[in-house]
Amino acid sequence: MGPPNLPPHEIYWNLVKKADKNFITFKQLPICGSNLQKHYFQKALDPYTKLWKFQKDCRSELVEAGVKRWEVGDIASRIAQIYHENYERSSDPRSLNDSFLFFEAILTREYFKGGLSTSHSLDLVLVKKQMRFLARFLIVCLLLNRRVFVDDLYKRLRSQLDECKLFFPQDTDFKEYEQLVREINRFLRADTPFMNLRSLRYTPVLDSRPDSEEYVASLEAGAEKGLRLRGAILSSYHHNEVKFTEFTLDTFRMHQCLEWEPSGSFYRVSTGGPDVPGIVGSNLPANSRNIVLYRRSSAQFLAVLATVCEDLPSDGILLVYLSAGKSSEASTVPAAHVPGNIQSLSIIADMSLDSPIRSRNDSDAPVPHSSSRNVDDQDFGNGKGLWLGAGGNGDRDCIYPSDLIPFTRWPFFLIVDSDVSDMFKAGILTLAVQRTENGKITAILLSPRPALPSVHGVDFARTRSGSQFTMFLTAPLQAFCSLLGISSQNIDRDMYNEAEDHLSLSMNEWGRNLAVPGSLGPVWTEVLGDPFLRRIVLRFLFCRAVIALYTPTSNTEEYIPQCLPPLPDSVLPRSPTSQSAVRRLANFFGVVNSFSFS
Repeated sequence: MGPPNLPPHEIYWNLVKKADKNFITFKQLPICGSNLQKHYFQKALDPYTKLWKFQKDCRSELVEAGVKRWEVGDIASRIAQIYHENYERSSDPRSLNDSFLFFEAILTREYFKGGLSTSHSLDLVLVKKQMRFLARFLIVCLLLNRRVFVDDLYKRLRSQLDECKLFFPQDTDFKEYEQLVREINRFLRADTPFMNLRSLRYTPVLDSRPDSEEYVASLEAGAEKGLRLRGAILSSYHHNEVKFTEFTLDTFRMHQCLEWEPSGSFYRVSTGGPDVPGIVGSNLPANSRNIVLYRRSSAQFLAVLATVCEDLPSDGILLVYLSAGKSSEASTVPAAHVPGNIQSLSIIADMSLDSPIRSRNDSDAPVPHSSSRNVDDQDFGNGKGLWLGAGGNGDRDCIYPSDLIPFTRWPFFLIVDSDVSDMFKAGILTLAVQRTENGKITAILLSPRPALPSVHGVDFARTRSGSQFTMFLTAPLQAFCSLLGISSQNIDRDMYNEAEDHLSLSMNEWGRNLAVPGSLGPVWTEVLGDPFLRRIVLRFLFCRAVIALYTPTSNTEEYIPQCLPPLPDSVLPRSPTSQSAVRRLANFFGVVNSFSFS
């Protein structure tokens, strides 16, 4: 800690200086690809842990020397941020829970509480610290699905901003906070009440594995590999899309869907607040490494993809989720609507003490040369790319099917949610089939291309509550209700749980059909061994059956989601099992007349 003859306050500030330096180094690491992530995480955490203990042991001396209460709060905030950063890099739920504990301590002990209620001489710097803290804590609570905290923190943040504008009318440095509050408000309003009835995460108690699990496991044992989801890259961009920081509604839901539920049933949380941090035990497997990318250039996206593929273990399969509009949309959006990547993120994540952060840039990672770009040249220059919306740079901000072909060397699970999703069928299928013949696994799920004809005021492809195709994959019962115009106000929790039971029975039936010997090809045999991917595939079957049997779209092929390679005929929309599944749920909600059964 320093020479023993130094006074406590000098030891304290030396520790602060060292801790801040390590913190900045950790924050500057690329979000993926570094083999030293754990090392730098621990190196960043240890000095703050010592600092936290030291300020407790020498509190009176430090107070006498002029150390302020909010400076102690800064230590707790930094520890919370380090844990959150580690969660972003590892998807370790224990780190997210530890972050929550320290943020909660700051809130409870009011480390950043200013004198607004007692004096007009409010310290503006302190107030902004409070607002940054509230925004950071809100993100953690949103990821943990602690909606009561989310609502409370949003009200606190909005109230704090209103009071600041009242007390400091001459200060105009509130635009980022105003934008942040607007984003949170839109996000919470768009995330329908249905979404709060049940966690989107995989909950072993509720998401019981299909009855066919044992047989799928036996198929997997006879396969070359037993693949497990080890990584996911989630990217979404649509003009004027509802978002909060780097999460859009769609990527947030997919992110939640690909994690285990860290509930009290499976994690034992230690007591004592931030002094004894975190979750100390778990009987659940580790989460896959999930990376969310928002408004990145194609070079940045492909660099991250290349890095993740290189790090994929031998038993791993990578999921890539792309939700975006066609590239020709880029020319229709005014320049004023193409802001930089930083946006509201800059005020809630910092490189140095309370200074704005530049958005992460992983473009220095290696990008494989794609010699296959001429495989499907027709996808260039004619509006058939997916626009990532990075900065209005035309082709440089678009992803094409041929861009992804080099990555089919690894086991690859692709989900495309776009009105030009069909281009991936032609652009990647041929090579994917060749790779499959050579033992490489490529599975693809494609959304419907056009928007569903407006029924009950809902468009299928894009709504104010995000994409309904993505909603079907992450929250199928909510998507069904949304499509049929069934209001959440008409469903209580018991009724909702009963509907979930109906849907679960249907999923089990599809699972049994898929487990019939000889019905599955090698791709799906490998994919269905993973609980997360199996759940997504079964929900895809439900989505496809609903849309194919839904009267307004029942005879129109372009509205039907597609999968590659094809799944068995026994799970096609017009199969007895599929029709029975949709009819069962339609009967429950009294909407049978909305479907065309044979």
